[in-house]
Amino acid sequence: MKNFVFKIGSAIRDYVRETDKMLLVMAIMLSILSCTLQYSLATAGAIQWRPFYMQIASSCVGIVAAIIISLIDYHTLAKLWKLYVPIILILIGLTLFTPLGSMRNGDGMGSDDRILLNIGFMDIQPFEFLKLGFILTFSLHASSVRDHINQPKTLLFLILHGLVPIGLGFLSGDYGTMLVFILIFLCILFTSGLSWKLILPGLGAAVIAGFVFFNFVMDDYLQKRFLLSDEYLYENRLGDTLQQYWGKITLGSGQLTGKGLLSDKLITTTPELYNDFIFAHVGQVFGFVGCIALVIWIMVMCIKLIINARSADDPLGSYISVGVFAVLFFQSVINIGMVLCVLPVIGIPLPFVSAGGTSALTTYMILGLALSVRMNTTKKDHLF
Repeated sequence: MKNFVFKIGSAIRDYVRETDKMLLVMAIMLSILSCTLQYSLATAGAIQWRPFYMQIASSCVGIVAAIIISLIDYHTLAKLWKLYVPIILILIGLTLFTPLGSMRNGDGMGSDDRILLNIGFMDIQPFEFLKLGFILTFSLHASSVRDHINQPKTLLFLILHGLVPIGLGFLSGDYGTMLVFILIFLCILFTSGLSWKLILPGLGAAVIAGFVFFNFVMDDYLQKRFLLSDEYLYENRLGDTLQQYWGKITLGSGQLTGKGLLSDKLITTTPELYNDFIFAHVGQVFGFVGCIALVIWIMVMCIKLIINARSADDPLGSYISVGVFAVLFFQSVINIGMVLCVLPVIGIPLPFVSAGGTSALTTYMILGLALSVRMNTTKKDHLF
């Protein structure tokens, strides 16, 4: 028995010594913040207690999942794509094309997107798992063709690979998730050594595609949300901009240092305050100081991911770390931009902080990929 306990203790010490303690601890602290904010909202009567309990449970399961994934060599995780990618695609197919899939009314303002899958006792979001699968498969693909990535045929197949999750996101109507897939794709592709002779024309094509998408594909309510002046917000405060109008008031009500978690003056009328607009609640509870501290905290995590990407042993590890960076950085920028009224509401959660069982679990699983890269790195400078 003593021998067994000694081996367990030794294994724990080895893991603590070798893992990226900074990233893991910082993520756990964000989850603690998230649960604290959910408690504040539940106490104020803004939400039921279920999101609070779900956030605790999903965060705990997510931490365990991140640790387990970090113990598996990332090369093995990438090569096993034939096992998990079909499962993810089946779940997405059930979401998009069967009665098991359902709409999520993201903000109460008509932005329906088909992203929820009912599995009996709860709803899950398969597109969150697709982020994990896409980071692994696209990183593996890009690393395998890195030496001839600028050849037209190679680049064409990489683009086709990227269009699969992007197209599925478009079919679901979840333009926020679609945008995240685009940004993961671009970050990994840029990191893999794409020539500027191809990047510049690509940027031009992206501008044209964006113009066409905005004017001829995007729904009218989303087009209107790009008109985010104070006058427009006020004039449409009972319509398209209700969420951002109240979110801006909620965010600014905390002023410099905030009202406190259990204040009886908390504003609770902002739609999705516990989820997509959790940053507004951070503002009213902790004030401007708290918002700046949270932004700095997330930016430090992003910088650490870039540092890990540079020191990875091979391109695959570097690309995986860059993919994880893309999820954390761009979801944070988009989410905070929505609350600050500089971007339209497109239903992107703030990583580790917004409520959501599937989101919390998969974000930790994605972090586990970065931890796996770090666990299997010999600490030598490599890429970029």
